[in-house]
Amino acid sequence: MRLRFSMHSRKRDRLERNALFLLGLALVPAAAIALAWNARPTTQAVAVLLGFAAYLLLSRTWMIGREPRVPVVTFHSISDKPEWLVDTHFSLPTATFERMMRYLHRRGYITVSLEDVRKHLRGEAPLGPRAIALTFDDGYLDSWVAVHPILKRHGFQGTLFVPTDFVQDGDELRPNLEDVWSGKASANDLDWSGYANWGELRAMEEQGTLRLEGHTKSHSWLFTSDQVQDFYRPGNWSFFVQWNDSPERKPYWHLGKPEADARLMGTPVFPSARSHMVRCCFLPNPELCAALNGHVLASGGFVFFQRPNWDAELRKMFNGAAVPGRWETPQEALDRVHSEFAGSKLLMEERLGKPIRVLCWPGDQYDETLEAMAASHGYESSTALGGYNLVGGGERRIQRVYFPFMHRRYREEWLNYWAFVLGLRLYEGNYYCLIPFFLLSYIIRVFNSRGGQ
Repeated sequence: MRLRFSMHSRKRDRLERNALFLLGLALVPAAAIALAWNARPTTQAVAVLLGFAAYLLLSRTWMIGREPRVPVVTFHSISDKPEWLVDTHFSLPTATFERMMRYLHRRGYITVSLEDVRKHLRGEAPLGPRAIALTFDDGYLDSWVAVHPILKRHGFQGTLFVPTDFVQDGDELRPNLEDVWSGKASANDLDWSGYANWGELRAMEEQGTLRLEGHTKSHSWLFTSDQVQDFYRPGNWSFFVQWNDSPERKPYWHLGKPEADARLMGTPVFPSARSHMVRCCFLPNPELCAALNGHVLASGGFVFFQRPNWDAELRKMFNGAAVPGRWETPQEALDRVHSEFAGSKLLMEERLGKPIRVLCWPGDQYDETLEAMAASHGYESSTALGGYNLVGGGERRIQRVYFPFMHRRYREEWLNYWAFVLGLRLYEGNYYCLIPFFLLSYIIRVFNSRGGQ
C-alpha cells in the first residue's frame, strides 16, 4: 500500500509539475508580446504581471516533489571585535548571528550533528525538511565566547572544525557571553582575539553545543615557486610567513606580531598555495633570509621601505646568493601532507577522547588523491561545496553552503541577515527566493569590491 501511494504521489507531482511548466512557459511569450505591443503604461504593467506570474509558476515547478535537502551552513568567526583577524569579512557580529538563530528557532528548525547528516546520506535515518547543520571553521576563541552560549540558549548544536596547530595550551575556561548574561562577568572581561584552548574545546564537546572535527594540522600556505614575488614588509605582512617561521607560536601569533614583523622584515615571499595542496614546496635558505632581515634592520627597519630602490636592493642580494633555497624532496613532501591528516587526527582524539571522522578542507580545496590519503588515516567523510545532501547520496562528501556576507567595514548587517534567510530558503528548494537572493548577492559583491579587509 505504501509503495502504491508513493508511486501515485510521484505521478501526481509529475502531472502538476508539467502543467505548471507549460502554463508558465506560455506566459513568457505573452509577456513579450504585451511589451512589444505598445508603450502604454497599462500594457507594460500587464506585461510585468505576466512575467512575474511566469516566474512564480516556473519556480513552483522546481519545488514540487523535491527531496529534502539538508543544509550544512558554513560560518567562521562570530565576534564583536574581529580586528585582529587576517580577514574580517569572515566574521559576523554576535547580534547578527543571534538574529539568525532566532529565525531558525521561530521557523521550527532542528539543528543536527554531522553524524546525523552522515546517516541521512547513507539512507539509514533520513532527516526532515527542517533539519539544518551549523558548522564553524578554524577554532577561534569566539567559538567559546559567543557561539557556544548563543547555541546553548536556543537549544542548538553545531560542529567546530579545528586546525590543531592553532589550539592554545591550557584548560582555563575564559569568560564568555553566558557569564555576562548571568552577571558573573562584564562585557569588558571578554577576550575576542585568538583561539580556543583544549579545556574550552572539551567543554563545548561535553556540553554538546559544538562537536569537534578535523581541519588539518597547519592550515597554512607554502611556497610553490623559487621566483621572488615580494618581501615581508609594511603593506604586505604575509601572515603565513610568520606562522611557518615559528609554528609553536601560531596560536599566539596575533600577540607577538610587532616583534615578528621586525624579525622577518625583508624575508622573500614567493607564490604560494594551501599547505595540503602543495606537492613539493620551495624552502628559502634561512641564512639568506637572516641576511636580508639584517640588511633591512641595519638600514633603518621600517624606514628602509621608504627608499625608492628598496626592492632592487633586496632582489640584488637574493639573486647574488649562492644557495637561495631548496625544494622539498618527494618523500619530505609526502610525509608532510600525511602529517596534515594523521597528526591532527591523532592529537584531537588523544586530547578530546573521541573519534574524529570528518575532515573539513581548508579553503574547500582538495582533489581525489588527497581524499584517498585522508581516508587512509581514518576520515570517513570530508566537506565539499556546490551540491545537495540528499537521502542515500553517500557519506563520502558532506556538501556545505556558504552565503555571501558584507565586509564588516560597511555595518549593513540587515543585508547579511537576509542573505542568510534567502540563501537558506533557496538551498532548501524555495525558488521564489531565486531572484531576490541573486539581487542581494550582487549588491553585496558590489559593496565588497569597493574595498574591504
